[in-house]
Amino acid sequence: FPSHDRRTLVGITINDGNNTTTASEVAKTVNQTFTLTVNRENDRPDITIGTIPTVTEDQISPKARVPFTIDDADGNLVCSTNVTPTITSTDKIASIDIGTLTGGSDTWRNCYAELTLVANANGTASFSLEVNDAGNGELNPASATSAQIANRKRSETVSVNIAAVNDDPTLTATSFSGSYNSGTTTATINEGSTLTVDLDIGDVDDSAFTCNSSNLAVTVGQINSQNVTVSKGPSPQAARDTAAHKQVCSVTFTPETNSYGSASVTISATDGVTGSTAASLSFTLAVTNVNDKPELDLSAATATVASSPVTVTKSPSGSAANLSLTINEDNVVTIEGIKLTDIDSTSLTCETGIDVTSSSNSLLTVSSTSVVKTQTALSGSERTCSIQLTPQANQSGTVTLTLSAVDGGQANYTAEQRTITLTVNSVNDPPKIETYRDWE
Repeated sequence: FPSHDRRTLVGITINDGNNTTTASEVAKTVNQTFTLTVNRENDRPDITIGTIPTVTEDQISPKARVPFTIDDADGNLVCSTNVTPTITSTDKIASIDIGTLTGGSDTWRNCYAELTLVANANGTASFSLEVNDAGNGELNPASATSAQIANRKRSETVSVNIAAVNDDPTLTATSFSGSYNSGTTTATINEGSTLTVDLDIGDVDDSAFTCNSSNLAVTVGQINSQNVTVSKGPSPQAARDTAAHKQVCSVTFTPETNSYGSASVTISATDGVTGSTAASLSFTLAVTNVNDKPELDLSAATATVASSPVTVTKSPSGSAANLSLTINEDNVVTIEGIKLTDIDSTSLTCETGIDVTSSSNSLLTVSSTSVVKTQTALSGSERTCSIQLTPQANQSGTVTLTLSAVDGGQANYTAEQRTITLTVNSVNDPPKIETYRDWE
């Protein structure tokens, strides 16, 4: 009675072999009956690995399943209960679940080992499956010997090849130097400022993935028909994460001087592999108009008295020049070629955009008649102005006039100033004779 414990009645007949059938000969046959007892002995279970499936990196739906069969002559095995997986390649396999497939009988079962893979892992991975029948065929499992315990188990090692799959690069914006609204995906800076965006870029398949042009591309539109300069490179604030194949990059956007408005920006990270999908992010760069202070330039100024030129000294040279000149008492001097520029306004005039103060009211008092400002030309945002100065009659000395460029928004900036130092030489006036008539 293989694989079973039984008791049975056994009969043995002994005959002398004469094959006689007479009554006297039959009497020579002896019969004996006794009981034969067969004790239980556990049969070692077995495990057979089926066809190893094709497994690809990051395979999730469906997960990879390795089929196998367990059988035991003593029966009653359960896949999830009697089979224990042990992972050898923990860097590639995260966990294994044991389940039951269709088919089977009392003595064998069709099972599977379902693999949960480690993200981005590939190559050869191994694990073992051990079937243990817990001594279900033993007469007295509680008193089993070490040999009987060893006989309860059988294991098999399984190797699977996880085929590599190209991973798309990753791209995440970590900070914006300007104000960033995630709802409208708009980064806002003031006119005259730059925007710096810090990015985490990486590719688990490429340890050399960097911030260079082959991996990181930036496109940006124009602002008021003016280009935006783009510079990029590794962030000086963050070291490269070599293990994770990641790099923190900084991309800086510099709009043209005095430009404001908005432009669309797209940043893309690509690994150059055919079929790969680039990682990208898009946002709007908004540059807010900021009032620019007007500028004064006296470097091209000339002076005349009664249409005759007057020597003008300029110091320092260039657009920051201040003027010094000398005239005689009781003359009117006209200074021409003063440049007033306001990039934000075409309505500003020389009369309203130049504020004049005097260091000596006794020599030259600022009034609508003693300081006359006239606009002589307009080209774009640049105005050409002249100022006519009339000192007090019969007065001499030196006066400093301070010219300030203003546009009404000077509360937000320090007005640009230039000076005109005017020296008035004393001139001897001829005596006068006045006659009086006595009516008496």
